[in-house]
Amino acid sequence: GRESERGRMSNIKANLSPELTSTNKGKIPLSSIDILNKNIDGDKKDDNAVVRVNPSPPPANQFVEHLVNMLVVEENRDDSPSAKTTSATGLHVLEVLSKMRLKKEENHDLRNAFKDTDLSKNLCELLKQEQTEEEVVRKIIVLIVTLTFKDDGHFKERFVSNDCLMILMQKMNDFSRNEKLQEAACTTLNNISIYIKRNDIPNATKKRFLDAINNTASMKTFHDTMMNYPKNKCVQESIFAVVQAFLSVNDSNNNRIFMQDVLIQVGFLDLICTFLENDLNDQDDNEIKTTASLNAFVKMPLLLLKIVAQEEKQARIVLREKNAIMMLAAIINRYHASSLPSSTLQQTTASTGGKTMTDKILHLALETVKVLYDNNENNE
Repeated sequence: GRESERGRMSNIKANLSPELTSTNKGKIPLSSIDILNKNIDGDKKDDNAVVRVNPSPPPANQFVEHLVNMLVVEENRDDSPSAKTTSATGLHVLEVLSKMRLKKEENHDLRNAFKDTDLSKNLCELLKQEQTEEEVVRKIIVLIVTLTFKDDGHFKERFVSNDCLMILMQKMNDFSRNEKLQEAACTTLNNISIYIKRNDIPNATKKRFLDAINNTASMKTFHDTMMNYPKNKCVQESIFAVVQAFLSVNDSNNNRIFMQDVLIQVGFLDLICTFLENDLNDQDDNEIKTTASLNAFVKMPLLLLKIVAQEEKQARIVLREKNAIMMLAAIINRYHASSLPSSTLQQTTASTGGKTMTDKILHLALETVKVLYDNNENNE
């Protein structure tokens, strides 16, 4: 019964290490992680590392499985709203996971050991239930960032299927003044949006992504986050990329509805125009911009403006009312070759086609102006 389950968990925690079950946060020994790294292939064994069941799975895989299951262990908590926090065991396990080298390029084998576990599901459950401790929320999201970065699709697929997108946006709302948390959430959404644009993803996964973005609440969250952190490149670039991914995988008819009912209504077009205007005003005439800066702060919002201008009449009307043509003219003037020093042109050479990034920005601005001129509708 419940007593035997508690006894089993006590044995697991006792075998991990005495420090791991201490109530003193921050004293998780790196030796526990070294044991896991050492035993990941099952060749080297340490009888003090984990509880064993012979034969297979290998000791390290047992350790991983126990660790993941302990994330969501409940310890004498009631069902009152005030109890919606992470258990002491969950906090310690989260600390251990945070210290592991789970980046793909750092420890491929260790990362793979977690693929057959419920890590994605349990992290989403933990993230959803944590409602008070924003630093715990941030650590969970940072771990999700690590797992979705340079992922072949395994972790991204599982996070999407466990409603990670909606949970992330809820936490962005709950802790809107924590900039580091916002950065981590936006980075995770961006990592997942890259996967969504692949041709081989399941239709159910694509639908979950589209449903998560295609509503006023989500776009308002994006809008408010960008307004709160206008100088944060990570936040701005990530949200632009997520919206662009949404428009690229959604069909044209649904895109028009989304633009009419959501994008325009929450003021996202206004935000893009204001963003580009501020970027123009903030630049020093002698500043030499890098490729990353150009790509993050000019190319993506311009691409979004071009897409919405091409697909939706009401968007074109809004953009003309915002005097977007004059803003685009200023961008064209700034990024025209005659306006830039040769060093900038050399630094911003694109990797494909021999075009510079400034060329791409220039062409996007010209194409958008042409769309606005060629379709001169009005509200009547």
